[in-house]
This record gives sequence, structure tokens and C-alpha cells, in this order.
Amino acid sequence: MRKIAILITFIFFGITSFAQQANDLYDKNFNIGLDVYSNFWMKLPDKMEQKGLNMGYSVYGMYNHMLKKSPLSVAGGVGISSISLSSNSVIHDALADVITFDTIASTIDYDRSKVTFTYLDFPIELRYKTPKQFRLAIGFKIGFRLDNHSKYKGERLDGSGVKETIKEKDILHTEKIFVTSTLRAGYKKINLVFNYSLSRVFQLERGPEMHPFSIGFTFMPF
Repeated sequence: MRKIAILITFIFFGITSFAQQANDLYDKNFNIGLDVYSNFWMKLPDKMEQKGLNMGYSVYGMYNHMLKKSPLSVAGGVGISSISLSSNSVIHDALADVITFDTIASTIDYDRSKVTFTYLDFPIELRYKTPKQFRLAIGFKIGFRLDNHSKYKGERLDGSGVKETIKEKDILHTEKIFVTSTLRAGYKKINLVFNYSLSRVFQLERGPEMHPFSIGFTFMPF
């Protein structure tokens, strides 16, 4: 997750630096955005509880097509997003025929148990912008799975008290395509963003039904 966050930040500031040197037409029609949000998970397995702030990130570039002299425009582009879930549970077996989660015993001392999913996104939005720079946008994005992994840091689950860190990549039976509806509203460069996933992260009957919605901020220099 740290590497993904660094990559997202690097891409965002790199493209922003390039965009600052562009002409007025470019600035008018092309937007760079960075979303930072907290994920809230629904339909978690029994006894599984979300822990702390489950931060997510998204960086994207979108081209606006203005609808004649209307304040409306249609925008499309490409980006990268990441969602995460920290909880009181661990994946029983990341390579099993059906993915299940085991609740961590209350006697076990642990720092983190987290799963992360990363996607290559293709967002589409219908946008409204007033002359005074109030913005409203509604749309959706289709994400194609790039990566998924889990990380556990704490005492061994067998109760021995030995500290360990376990990382597992390529969890089986996650959906290759992840569809999310999006809503954004705000003033000038800072907006509130609300995302609601229309897809589950695991395949039907191959894992939990869990899926997130998220609330956060959009930083859009242009």
C-alpha cells in the first residue's frame, strides 16, 4: 500500500507540474485530480469488524468535452485507485477455493490486519460548473484489478506470543472488474467526494459479499 501511495503521489505531482506549463485551452479542457478518502465496508462476514481509518487514494486525469455554451460538460479519462480494509480478522487461506476470514482472538496482541485492492480506472462524469467555480459531478468508473494483497503484523495466531509479519499477494477469487458510482461537489480546487461500489470485491460464492462506500476530499488544481 505504501508503494502504491508513493506511486500515486508521484504521478499526481508529475502531471500537475506538466499541466502548469500548458496553455489556456489545455487548462480549460483537462483536469488532474487526487482523491483521499476513508472506506466504510458493508456486508462484512459475521464477527468481522472494521478498525480505524481505512484510507483510500485515487489519482486521475480527465478530459472535458463542453456541451456548447452550457455549464455542463462530459469528462472521461484514466486513473489508479486503491481501497483498503483494516479489521479484527485475517484471511484463512488466500489460495482456498472459497475465501473466508477468521476472527483474531481477543488474547492476541496485533498491530495490523489489512487487505488492499488496487485498480486501473476509467472514469466518466457529467459535470456542472458555475461561473463562480462551484462544481458538481456525477458518474461512475470501471476499474480493472491491478493488485490485491493482505498484511498481518502481530503475535502468531496460535497464542505462542511470537511476533510475526505475514504478507500475501494475489488473493484468489477477487473480481477482475470493479464498478463504482461517484459524486463530487465543491468550490474551486477542493471538493467533497462520495463513492459507492456497485461491485463486490470477491467473486460470487467464492468469498464474502463485502463492498465499500467512501467519503473524502478531491484536490483538483485545474
